[in-house]
Amino acid sequence: MPTQQIWDEILPELADKLDQVSQTIATNTYIGDTKRQLRKIIDDARSETLILFIGNRETGKSTIINGLVGREVIARNRGEFSTANTFIRYGDKEQVTAYFYDDVEETFALDRLPLLTSSESYTSKLLQSHIDYINVYLHEPMLKQMTLIDTMSLQEEEGTAFLSPALLNRVDEIFWVLRPDKAIDAEELRVIEHLRERDVRPYCIINEIADQQQNAAFVTMVKEQYGHLFDEVIYVAALEIESYLATKDPVHWEASRFDSLVAKLEQFARDKEARTRRILLRFIEWLERFEIETSLLPEREPLCTAVEELTHYERNVLLTTAQHQQSIAAIAAHEAAYAHAAGAFDGVNTLYQLLQALEDATYLTDEVVMEFTMKAEAYLQTVGAYRKAHLAYEQHAQQVTTNLNAMSQEQREALLADEAATIHQDIAYAHELFDKMMVSYTAIAEAEQHVTSRWDAVEQRLQDNHTKELSYHLKAATHLIKTRQKELAALKLSVIKMEEFTCLIEAQGMLRDVVWRYIDDTALPLSTKEKAYTDELIQNISRVDLSGNGILTRSGAVNVVNQRVEDAMFETRYPVVTLQLEENGLKSADIPPLPKKVTV
Repeated sequence: MPTQQIWDEILPELADKLDQVSQTIATNTYIGDTKRQLRKIIDDARSETLILFIGNRETGKSTIINGLVGREVIARNRGEFSTANTFIRYGDKEQVTAYFYDDVEETFALDRLPLLTSSESYTSKLLQSHIDYINVYLHEPMLKQMTLIDTMSLQEEEGTAFLSPALLNRVDEIFWVLRPDKAIDAEELRVIEHLRERDVRPYCIINEIADQQQNAAFVTMVKEQYGHLFDEVIYVAALEIESYLATKDPVHWEASRFDSLVAKLEQFARDKEARTRRILLRFIEWLERFEIETSLLPEREPLCTAVEELTHYERNVLLTTAQHQQSIAAIAAHEAAYAHAAGAFDGVNTLYQLLQALEDATYLTDEVVMEFTMKAEAYLQTVGAYRKAHLAYEQHAQQVTTNLNAMSQEQREALLADEAATIHQDIAYAHELFDKMMVSYTAIAEAEQHVTSRWDAVEQRLQDNHTKELSYHLKAATHLIKTRQKELAALKLSVIKMEEFTCLIEAQGMLRDVVWRYIDDTALPLSTKEKAYTDELIQNISRVDLSGNGILTRSGAVNVVNQRVEDAMFETRYPVVTLQLEENGLKSADIPPLPKKVTV
């Protein structure tokens, strides 16, 4: 049989094993209440003996708890009653922690306890309506051995007495507080008889009053009518304990007969074997619940849908991969086209450069632009023809001038008289070239007018076509990217769902390899049948397939969903160059001026 020292070590060791399971399943959001129940089992295994005091209003329940801790902690003024179950625990720092129904916890100074439990103000009532239970931490040596629990009064306004089964499962011992001048009503008896049905026999505390005759009659009545409902009767005098709290006079302590109550509580605190068994039985009940939940999970949402979606992905992974590659190539093509279009007007400062840009960007051309292009090309051809005629005339005129300059005055006069001289033929040809040049020069003005007169409409059309092209590629790429992101998001959601159940898979192994191994190897207060049943439950839990036959690993979806899909931030990466060609830029800037007509 284990020694007391070993019993003192077993519960913390068991709590550590269970805590590994609790931390593993903490991230799963589909077994919230089950997680909380396991957490309570662990907390209770690590805490002191839990002693629950129950009873109707004004029976002295709170006064007894105050007497045990040596000071008034629980409000006991007439009309003030606790609205939440209050756990009086040991703590180096004295404070109050309130646990709310939405899993939020808040810490308050000790003097704020009435606000949380008994104050009648509107704010307090609103706050109290959301509190699940309260921990009060006191620096009192006695609380190192036990935790005292003050319940809400059994006598509710609606006339219905109620005691939480979850609270009953947690406590080690229960004390039913009665007082001779307070009748035991039917609702109170219903609660006590319900405890009996659960094979729970509370201890009875009779809080005696000053009238000894009434005390004696009450004790006789309780033993005769209700003795089968409890294990033992303990007598105390709360009036004396109130006097003791006020004066610290040991005479009042002795008269209160609290020594027998304290001795009984200390006896319970030393019985670690019984506590260990109760914790183990609660854990077995938790395993029963966890087995049912895990067995149902593969057929319920969201696990079944996640498995189906990943299975579908695995079957079509080659097609999906090919489609993804096509999508990537299409996005890259649109990005390249956008980048090219963004710089289409870069360096366009002349009409010639504009025409070159239009040849390279056919998307800028429509009927209006095409008509303009034809006029612009005709204009440039006219300018080119003029330059060519100008050069031919300049070269011939230069030669004539050179020849004339090489003659003396007498030779020039002789040539003038000789109509058949070659110089006359050269000058005539120069005049012919000059006239041809003048025709081209005159045509330039008309061609230039055709270009400049249409420019405003053409410029707007070019800007519109440019914007449409950029918008097209941006929208197309954005659509492809969003489609891919949507596909990955759906796949990622399935992965997240599956990964959330990975913690339960780890818990299955932990229950089998850590918890059961400890239970099997340790001399715990369980029968052979109970141990076999525990093993069966854990094995049943372990056999439930929560992985979809390993679909998450097989599908390779984890690697896919972690791929980065580039956003269509084309505007940022490729600044758009707008068309800055002014009307003056449409005109050729290097048209040679008309030269003088050559003469002898």
